[in-house]
Amino acid sequence: METNINDFLNSINNIRTIELANLVGVSRNMAEKYKNFSSYPPLDKAVLIEDTFGVPARAWVDIRKAIKGN
Repeated sequence: METNINDFLNSINNIRTIELANLVGVSRNMAEKYKNFSSYPPLDKAVLIEDTFGVPARAWVDIRKAIKGN
């Protein structure tokens, strides 16, 4: 199955920051960092995001690789 980074990016951008922060128990500032990919959620939080919003936990890995150019 081929992953589409743009679909992941759009899905993450469509999550409201406050909802993300409340769901995973982080500050709004940290949730913004997740959304702008300057920081990435740990696995337990990524799985919670997947269960709630349907963004696969592996999306964060794929996005990080795409941003780093690997």
